[in-house]
Amino acid sequence: MLGVYRMGLSEKTKKANAAFAGLGATKRIILGDTLLDKFAEDEIEVVMAHEMAHYKHGDISKLLAWSTATTFVGLWLADKGLRAGLSHFGFNQISDLGAFPLLALCLFVFGLVAMPVNNAFSRWRERLADLEALALTKNPDGFIRAMRKLADQNLADLAPHPAIEFLLHDHPSLSRRISWAEQWQRD
Repeated sequence: MLGVYRMGLSEKTKKANAAFAGLGATKRIILGDTLLDKFAEDEIEVVMAHEMAHYKHGDISKLLAWSTATTFVGLWLADKGLRAGLSHFGFNQISDLGAFPLLALCLFVFGLVAMPVNNAFSRWRERLADLEALALTKNPDGFIRAMRKLADQNLADLAPHPAIEFLLHDHPSLSRRISWAEQWQRD
């Protein structure tokens, strides 16, 4: 059963936040008190619809499966890199303690490549949830206002450089999300 809960964020921050979390019987939508206290009812509705879309699409399971797959690929590639570099650095076997920095380097390089790929997967799921929220509420104005309030309240960069968004952001930029809502409204 899906529950909706209020989280007390205001004791530690002014940032607004909402999330869908949990597996099995622990699935829940969590809305920060900072969001509930500062956002209009229709803005809360579109945020709630976005989180409900994550539930509908099974995004937690999909993200877990994706993360599991990329972790196994990363470990496999780190093993291949470690084994390829052993003799070059004068080690006889992978259990040589001195080879640990080589393993760490292999994992680091994989992480640099995997992070933007994992973030792209997450941004794709976020876009689908945004589109579902717009379809469910039919309120692009409320969606746009909610995104702008998130930017203001969270002191977020509305439009980060595309390279920064690609490399580091697991959510689409707020300006991109606003643009999608405006396009949805035109269509």
